[in-house]
Amino acid sequence: MRLGTFSVFEKHGWIETGECVQDELLISLPQVPSAYKLEFRLVAKGIVWQSRAIVESDGIAGKRISARPT
Repeated sequence: MRLGTFSVFEKHGWIETGECVQDELLISLPQVPSAYKLEFRLVAKGIVWQSRAIVESDGIAGKRISARPT
């Protein structure tokens, strides 16, 4: 089930090469499956970056999750 598409990095007018940026997003989930697939896609000036991660849902209620590409 796809939950939606969400905007990120809207407050960053420019990201320097090698710069580490982060953004937080709180999403209310309708049910708790055993895992979530997170997909991130960034498009800027014709360049596309993509990342995917699987996050297990055991014990994530109320916790911050950082997804890193594998």
